Amino acid sequence: MTTFVAIALAIAVAAPAGAQVPDHRLTFEDAMARALRAAPQMDAARAGHDAARALQRQALARPNPSVRFDLEPASELTWSLEQQLELGGKRGARARAAAADAEAARHVVVTESLTVRAAVRWRYAAAQAARAATQLATESTRLAAEIAATVSNKVRSGATPASDAQRAQVEVETARLAESIAAIDAEIATARLLALWGEPASGILEFDPIPDSLPPVPEPTEIEIRLARAPDLGTLAARAEAADRRVELARALRVPDLDLEAGVRTARASGDAGLVAGAAIPLPLFDRSAGLVAAASAERARAAAELAAATRERRLAVAEALGAMRRARALRTSSTTGVLPAARRAYDEIRLGYERGRFGYIDVLESRRAVVLAERGAIEGYLAHTAALADLEAMIGELR
Repeated sequence: MTTFVAIALAIAVAAPAGAQVPDHRLTFEDAMARALRAAPQMDAARAGHDAARALQRQALARPNPSVRFDLEPASELTWSLEQQLELGGKRGARARAAAADAEAARHVVVTESLTVRAAVRWRYAAAQAARAATQLATESTRLAAEIAATVSNKVRSGATPASDAQRAQVEVETARLAESIAAIDAEIATARLLALWGEPASGILEFDPIPDSLPPVPEPTEIEIRLARAPDLGTLAARAEAADRRVELARALRVPDLDLEAGVRTARASGDAGLVAGAAIPLPLFDRSAGLVAAASAERARAAAELAAATRERRLAVAEALGAMRRARALRTSSTTGVLPAARRAYDEIRLGYERGRFGYIDVLESRRAVVLAERGAIEGYLAHTAALADLEAMIGELR
């Protein structure tokens, strides 16, 4: 998600354009439902789970019996039924390993679902931020034009130098350029969202407004509970369990299987018939499955190490996401409740004072830029908070 934060912040900070009328509204719930229905990674994960469950059923199957015919042209005809009996718990061990594989595949489905949900959350937030920044850019252009008109009147009356009018016109052109660039950035943000379910970008969409309050940062106890149930860690734990069961299966393979045979033998000359029976069992003289046991044990050790490493990295990533949420909350709170109201009051006072000759044009310009920076800070705070929340939910599950 690091790449997203850079891109999305750039989309939000650029001042998008225009007083354009939306064609229709796309809510967050609609976007989520569409993405989950159309996500190919979800189809792939579900197919993998279906395959694992099929293999789980297959693991319970017993060896098929065999029918055998022996014909000796001059004397006898024998037919018999042969059946292999698995000994040493092979079937049970095989079934337990397959069950662990199926559980791992189930966790993969949940993990992919969380990944899609996280992508929708931060791409939708990027589109919201781009639209909010569009409104900010439109307002900035309007105010720049108003200020330029005021400056021109003061230049004509001789109350301010002509250079101020030139500066004001530069600000107007700069605002218009930012508006044009931001319009493209807003289109990109929308296209990135629609790409989640394969819809081409067409027309103008309206999104949910940015909420006034942010979701709370989860408590440490909730984080610990959710970490214990994290689906991707569950995948690794299930794979470690499957590796353990394969060690059990490899050891069971050391025990030879018993082949039983029963049938009827008929003498061709006399027509006499009699029952025949037999049994065979391999002698484990050369192959005792030592390599299989060693390989399975090594795979078990690797799976356990991967789980331990992933758990450690996950705790660090969760801590970083929580820290990012707190920073973003502080930025948005400060911008919306502290900096922005004060900056607006200062701008209103300085602009009024400029019209009455108490302040210069530079004072007006700087005060207006302070308002814009505070408004952008509020947007950036929301976007960064949502990005961190999406990261967190992708790791530990959806938060309510």
